[in-house]
Amino acid sequence: MPAHDVRPPGKAPPSGGGYACISVSDTGSGIPKAILPRIFEPFFTTKEEGRGTGLGLATAQEIVRRHDGWIDVETHEGVGSVFRIHLPAVRAELAAAPAPGPPPARGGGKATVLLVEDEANVREFAAAVLQQDGYTVLQAKSGENAREVWRWHAARIDLLLTDVVLPGELSGPVLARQFQAQRPALKVILTTGYGRDTLGEHAREGNPHFVLNKPYTPRSLLRAVREAFA
Repeated sequence: MPAHDVRPPGKAPPSGGGYACISVSDTGSGIPKAILPRIFEPFFTTKEEGRGTGLGLATAQEIVRRHDGWIDVETHEGVGSVFRIHLPAVRAELAAAPAPGPPPARGGGKATVLLVEDEANVREFAAAVLQQDGYTVLQAKSGENAREVWRWHAARIDLLLTDVVLPGELSGPVLARQFQAQRPALKVILTTGYGRDTLGEHAREGNPHFVLNKPYTPRSLLRAVREAFA
């Protein structure tokens, strides 16, 4: 079976550099042709519920892309698979360490995010993406849990990233209203897989919060967070 190339369209080797390649192979059962195009989709998995999140390859691909690389796959059913990671090869001398500067401004990867999400795999995925980009993440699995986290850490929380629909009596929009009543400067991103109609009164009140549709990718999640701080 030919390699499944996920190279960004039009990507060319850096001038005078080329690419370094890291290969990882196995002798497993291979990847069926029918599912091969989907292996990098967030949350796609062939494992039974509770045995896998479908986030490993999606996260790896996003990290490699952010470094101007790509991943391709060669697989043969009944024989195994080879994953090749291509990253730009750079030849440069090490520069002297820069002198310490002033502390960075909050936001842009240096902020604290309160992440409220009842689906554990989605919560762990979002937390991993944000932490890899430098954010501090406090996690909660319900509105009540989020309120307890807020009680102890409100002074350091810069952004509320919450699902609209949560278990229990507190929804994402209700949390946003309560927390912003105490901290008007708090940034808010609401996530939903149902459309803006799930925002109810919160939308009708014209609150200028960012809405991030599910399922989201690492790239769209980070873009929404950065725009919220812009």
